[in-house]
Amino acid sequence: MSKLNFDKNSFPIDDHTWDLIDAAKLPNKSEENWRYLKWGKLRKINFHGNFKNNLSNLEGLDLPKIEGYLIIIENGVFNEKASRIPMNSVELKISITEDSFDKKKDNYFDILNACFVSKSVTISTAENVKIKDPINIVNVITSSEGLVNTKTQFYISNNSSLTLNEFFLSSEETENGLTNHQSHILIEKNGNFVLNRYQYPNHNFQICKDEVFQEEESYFVSNNFSSSGILVRNDIHVKVNGENCHTELNGIFAPSENEFIDNHTLIDHIAPNCKSFENYKGLIKSNGVGVFNGKVIVEKDAQKIEAFQQNNNILIHDDSTVYSKPELEIYADDVKCSHGSTTGQFDDEALFYLRSRGLSQDSAMKYLTLGFIHEILDCFKNLNHRKFILKKFLLN
Repeated sequence: MSKLNFDKNSFPIDDHTWDLIDAAKLPNKSEENWRYLKWGKLRKINFHGNFKNNLSNLEGLDLPKIEGYLIIIENGVFNEKASRIPMNSVELKISITEDSFDKKKDNYFDILNACFVSKSVTISTAENVKIKDPINIVNVITSSEGLVNTKTQFYISNNSSLTLNEFFLSSEETENGLTNHQSHILIEKNGNFVLNRYQYPNHNFQICKDEVFQEEESYFVSNNFSSSGILVRNDIHVKVNGENCHTELNGIFAPSENEFIDNHTLIDHIAPNCKSFENYKGLIKSNGVGVFNGKVIVEKDAQKIEAFQQNNNILIHDDSTVYSKPELEIYADDVKCSHGSTTGQFDDEALFYLRSRGLSQDSAMKYLTLGFIHEILDCFKNLNHRKFILKKFLLN
């Protein structure tokens, strides 16, 4: 049976929970959503749960300037000393709560998350409140071959808004660690939630899953930036349950040097009169592998849906690889839907033109890269974060 290996004595869970984990198995290639993943590197590691958490601040971590509230999750544990969260606020509540989710899951990584997570971060807004300052959650793993499971829950109340910046990174010397993260997001009527996620675990692994539920007239935007990682897997599942909703998924992914970054998205339009937009850009570098698999479902009663999906990929080197599969599954007849995918290399004439104006090869490639990703960068208002993204994608 294909599964991960654990140093069981290092995890504080009981025999019954281990039985649930031992009975589960990794997805295999016969499953369409997992067909390109190879588990060889993960299965060679004996993951442990022994961690020494001692971060006192963010010094030495590769982060942009952090403005607003700050939550630090170090090796899956809330670091209260280094965090900055509002106290006694009626508008915004942040708490570390006992997790009570059902451990009977189907997916292997869902089972791991349900079995290993004992506490989750829960964030909720009051009704009719616009939270001006963003929330920043910094997830850092600092132990090689460690297994970290984290979970966050968001409740965006009626007519309220919130922006989240979420970072996944490792300390400089950490290798072969695995972070398995899940988010559950409920956006009520006329709620507004923007999720900006930055993934750069470097020589580590990450599995990430978002489950989003939108009620009527709600607004959800996900901006996902994946710039490194031995293996990074992202699943975003959005159920649009109410009318007149706006759903937007944007992403840039840039695997290189034996890295594998896999993006799977699903937008399920259940209610009519909604709009969704999806735009992912792949910058596939030397010996990197990228995947985009995006599906939009329009249910039978979801008339007058406008859904647009696009994936564009640039193969920077000859040994770059990308797999792209945008999908539409439409059961209604009064809709406007489109999807498309392109894969190629930068135009030789454009590169020659820039070189003829005195630019070096590297500088010319940076300008072409900037032109390729600017459409998604323009969604960003925070200049510090724009510069941080550019540093990750132009210099790596």
